[in-house]
Amino acid sequence: MTDAQWELIQPLLPQAKPGGRPRSTDLRSVVN
Repeated sequence: MTDAQWELIQPLLPQAKPGGRPRSTDLRSVVN
């Protein structure tokens, strides 16, 4: 996935919830 494609998709993904456990998975690698 190119940086330009990621810039379009990233805002559509849900953000991590505050106060929760930090994400251990990189969403870009999952979408790719």
